[in-house]
Amino acid sequence: MYMKKPRILLIGTIEQSDVQNWEKANVVAAYDPYSVTRQEESPVEMLSEPCLDPGYIDAVVFVVPNYDKLPVELVCRALEQGFSVLIQKLRINRYDDLDPLRMLPNKMRNRLYIGEQYRYQPGALAIKQAVKEGRIGAVEYVGWKCTLEMNQRASWMDAYQHLVLEDLAYHHMGTLTDILGPIDGIIHARSWCPSWMNDRGYCSFLLYSDNLVMNYDVRWGAPVIHNNFFGELVLEGAGGQIWTNGERAVLYKRKGGAEKLACPVPKYTGWAGIVNHFCDFLLGVTNPLTGDLFNFDSFDNVLKLLYAGVMSMETGTAVRISMVEC
Repeated sequence: MYMKKPRILLIGTIEQSDVQNWEKANVVAAYDPYSVTRQEESPVEMLSEPCLDPGYIDAVVFVVPNYDKLPVELVCRALEQGFSVLIQKLRINRYDDLDPLRMLPNKMRNRLYIGEQYRYQPGALAIKQAVKEGRIGAVEYVGWKCTLEMNQRASWMDAYQHLVLEDLAYHHMGTLTDILGPIDGIIHARSWCPSWMNDRGYCSFLLYSDNLVMNYDVRWGAPVIHNNFFGELVLEGAGGQIWTNGERAVLYKRKGGAEKLACPVPKYTGWAGIVNHFCDFLLGVTNPLTGDLFNFDSFDNVLKLLYAGVMSMETGTAVRISMVEC
C-alpha cells in the first residue's frame, strides 16, 4: 500500500498536457521506445532505457501510440520484476501477439491491468446500474449503432487491417463487457472498405447465443454525422429497453412510458481517467459505481470477441468466441 501518489514509470509516447491530467500519479520518468524526436518536450526525465528499480518506481504505465503496437517483451519484464502494470489501450496485430503474457504465472499476470475509457461515460454508468438492479430483467438483445464522418484520413489508420473491428469496437465491446460480464456466442462479422474510402471503416456483425442476440453496426465514413464515437447502445429485456448515447440514458418500459435515468458524474474521464483509476486502485481506493479495472484475464473475453470477428471476416464463416485460442 502506498501512502501518497504512486511513482510511475511511463513507457510510451508522452505529451505534457496528458501527464498533467494524471492527477493521482507521480510520473517520475518516461521511456519512449517509439520515438526520440519528442523527448525535448517531455515534462519528466526521459530515460535511454526502462528503469525497473523498486527503489525508484512503484508501477509502470504503457501508453501505446495509435500508429504502433504494444512492446510485449517490456510488459513481461516489468511483471517479472514484480511491478503492477497498466496498459492504457491494448494495440496488437493478432490475438496470439499476447501469448507471452498468457504463459506467465497467474501471480504475475494478475498484476496486469487493461484500460478502456468509454465505460466511464455517464450514460454507460447509468445503464450499468440499471442492469445490475434488474430494471429490464435479463438482457436478451443488444443493439449498438454508430455513424461517423471521416473528413480527413489519418496515417495511423494504416496500423489496422480492420479499422472498426480492431479499434473502435475495442471500446464498445469493453464497455459492454463491463456492463454484462463475459460474452460468448457465435459471431458472423463483415468489415469492408467502400469505394469512397481507403480503409475498412464499415463493420457489421451479428452475435447470437442461447440467451443473447447482438446486432452491431458502425459506419465510419458516412456523409452525415449522427453520433459521437460512443454511438447509441440499446439493451432490451422482458421489462423493457434502455437506450444511451453515452451522455444520456432512457428506460422505455414494456407497458408504456419512459423514464430518464439519472446519469452520475463520473469519477474518472477520458484517457487520463484510466491512469487515475489505476493509481486509486494501487492506493486501495474503490468506487462501487465505476467498478474494478479490467485485469488481463477479464479483458481477454473482449479480445476473443474482437478477434473472433476478425477470424469470421477473414474466413467468411461464423466463429464461436470461446474457440479463439492462443
